Amino acid sequence: MTIESGGVAGRGFASVNLESKSADIKTEDQLYDYVRGRLSDKGHTYVFIDEPQRIEGWQDAVNAMRVDFNCDEGWARALRAGD
Repeated sequence: MTIESGGVAGRGFASVNLESKSADIKTEDQLYDYVRGRLSDKGHTYVFIDEPQRIEGWQDAVNAMRVDFNCDEGWARALRAGD
């Protein structure tokens, strides 16, 4: 089953392919702002970042997202469900 076919209301998606020139994201702050601007107000937002290593400091952006966007609760629940 894919996330899209799960049929759960309120799920959002934010994806970016950093190999594409149309992404126009060059810094960790731009990556953070890109994702922040696409957060769903109706539930979880699933983030897909292709080729994050193209941005110096991408790990800091992802860590900040994890903290600022309250991702820990969902991860903890998902990990428990997988046991």
